[in-house]
Amino acid sequence: MVRQTRRSLRSGTGLGVVALGLASGVNSSAAPEIKDRFVFCVPSEDGKWTVQNYPPLISLSRKTTFEEITYTATWLSRARIRHFEPEYELTFEYKFDQQGLLQGMHGFLRRWGRWIATANLHPKPDGTFEKSDVIYHARVNGDPISDPDDGPNFASKLITGTIYRNTQGIPCAAQLKAAAAK
Repeated sequence: MVRQTRRSLRSGTGLGVVALGLASGVNSSAAPEIKDRFVFCVPSEDGKWTVQNYPPLISLSRKTTFEEITYTATWLSRARIRHFEPEYELTFEYKFDQQGLLQGMHGFLRRWGRWIATANLHPKPDGTFEKSDVIYHARVNGDPISDPDDGPNFASKLITGTIYRNTQGIPCAAQLKAAAAK
C-alpha cells in the first residue's frame, strides 16, 4: 500500500511538496517516520543570507528573493530559490542526493495570470547550461500550450540560475544545522 502525504507552503504558489512512503504490514510505530522540514533563507540589505522558519512577505515592487530549503535531520534534499518581479516569478529548484551532490535542476517561470514555462536544466562544467526544451502551460489548468508571443523574451531567464553543484554552495547551508536543532 502506498501512502501519500501533501504539505503546501504558505507562499501562495499552489505547488506542494509531495512525499511518498511505503507502508508495510510491519508495525509502523516501531520506527519513527522521517518528516521533511522546511526553512526559509532571505538576503539582507548587505547581501548576507539568514535562516528563518516562516516564509517572507512577498513584495513585487521590491523584487523579493528568497530560498526554501527542504531537509530531514540528516539530509538537505532540495533547495528552491525564488525571485518575484512585477511581471513574473522565476524559480530554480535544486535536488541533491544523500551525499549532497546536485542530481537535478529545474526552472519555472510564472507569467502572472498568463502562462507557466518549465525546463529541466542541465549544467555544463563551464557554468553554463545545455540547451533545454521549454514547455509552456496554461495558467488555469496546467495543460501544455503552444509558445505564447512573449514566451521567448521571458523564458530566456530560465538559463540565468546559479549552478550549485553541492549543498555546501547554496545560501544558508552553513546555518542549516542550527535550524535543524530547533
